[in-house]
Amino acid sequence: QRRRYEELATDMGTVKNEAARVADQLASVSGELSDQREKLAVSSARLEYTRGQLESVINENEANRILLAEVRSQLAAEKRRAQEEAEKAMLREAELQRNIAVIERDYTQTVAELSKMKSERDSAQRQRDNYKDAMDTAVNAVRETANQNKALTEQIKEAEAKNLNVVQPRYKETVNTVSFALREKRLLVDYHENREFYWPEIMLDGRRFIIGDIRALTGYDVNNYSESVTELSVTSSKPGSPAAPVLSLSAPAADRRVALLEIADTGSTPLRPITREELQKRGLNDLYVFKGGSNGESFLLGDRGVLDLSSRSAILKVRNRRRGKDAAAYAVEPGDFIISREGFFIGIAVGLTARDASGDDEALIFVFPSGNAIDGAMPIPLVKTGEFFSRFTSAMSAMQNNWKVFDAGVAQ
Repeated sequence: QRRRYEELATDMGTVKNEAARVADQLASVSGELSDQREKLAVSSARLEYTRGQLESVINENEANRILLAEVRSQLAAEKRRAQEEAEKAMLREAELQRNIAVIERDYTQTVAELSKMKSERDSAQRQRDNYKDAMDTAVNAVRETANQNKALTEQIKEAEAKNLNVVQPRYKETVNTVSFALREKRLLVDYHENREFYWPEIMLDGRRFIIGDIRALTGYDVNNYSESVTELSVTSSKPGSPAAPVLSLSAPAADRRVALLEIADTGSTPLRPITREELQKRGLNDLYVFKGGSNGESFLLGDRGVLDLSSRSAILKVRNRRRGKDAAAYAVEPGDFIISREGFFIGIAVGLTARDASGDDEALIFVFPSGNAIDGAMPIPLVKTGEFFSRFTSAMSAMQNNWKVFDAGVAQ
C-alpha cells in the first residue's frame, strides 16, 4: 500500500511538472500570440495607409488620364491647324509659281518683241538707205502737187458739208458708247485695262447688236492676258442714259476679228448691214468713215477703197497714205467703221496690212456676206467661274490662230 502511495506521489509530481511545463508553454504561446496581435495591428495600420496611398494614386491617375485626353485633343487641333497652314502655304507657293511663269513669259515676250523691233528698225534703216534717192524725187513731186492736194481737201470738206446732213442723223441715232474694263492679277502690281469706243447698232436676224473690233475692244491688239483675270466688265450706253452690261459677246464665223455685242432694245432704229453682193452693185461712192475711238469724228472715204472679191474675210480695202500733213486725220484704223450716204452699215475695220516701201498701208474692212451672219458665232463668256474669268481668257486664246489666218487674207 505504501508503495502504491509512493507511485501515486511520483505520478503527481510528474503531472505537476508536466502541468508546469504546459503552463510555461501556454505562457510562451500567449506572449507570442500577443506579439502576433501587435504585429497584426501594425500590419493593419500599414495596410490602411497603403490603401489610402493606393486610392490617392488611383485618383491621381484618373486626373492624369483626363489631362492626357485634353492634351491629345489639343495636339489633334494643332495638327489640323498645321495641316491647314501647310495647305495654304502650298497654295501660296503654287500662286507664286504661276506669277513667276507669267513674269517669265512677259519677259520672254518682251525680249522677242525688242528683237523684232530691232530687226524691223534695221530693215527700215536699210530701206531708207535704199530709197533715199526715190524719196528725194518724191519730195519734189509732193511739192509740185501740194497746191493741188490743198484744193482737193477743200473739195472733200465741201462735199462732206453737203452730204453729212443725211449720214449724221443715222449715226447719232445708232451710236453707243462701249466701255471695257479688265483687271489681271500679277505678282507685284495688278494690270488694269480700260477702253472706250463709239460704235453703231445694227440688226441681224431680228436681234440688236453693237458691232466693233474684238481685239481693239478687249486689248488683245497689244496684250495677251493670263488666266488670272479677276475683274471684267463690258457695258454700253446711249447719250444721257446709264451704262448697262451687254447681253452677250461673240465673234461671227465669217471673221473672228469682229465683235458682236448683243444689247437690249434702246428705242432707236438700228442700221441695216449691206452685203458684199449689194456693195458690189452699189459701188464705193459717197461712203463715210467714222472713227471708233472718237464720238462724231468722220470724213468722206473718197476713191481710196478697193473691192477684193478674191477674199472671204476682208472684201473692202482702204488705202492709207501715211505721209503728209493730213495723213493721220484721214487714216482708217481698226475699230473705225463705214456708213453709206443712204444710212446703210458698210463695214468695220479689223486690221491693217504691212506698210509698203513708201510707208503706206491698207485698212481691212469686214463686210457681211449673204446669209445668216450669226450662224456659227463663237461666244465669249463674260461670267466669272470661281476666282477668275478663265472661260473668257480661254475663248480669246482659242481665237488667236483664227486672227492670224484672217490677217494673212486666207479664207477659212
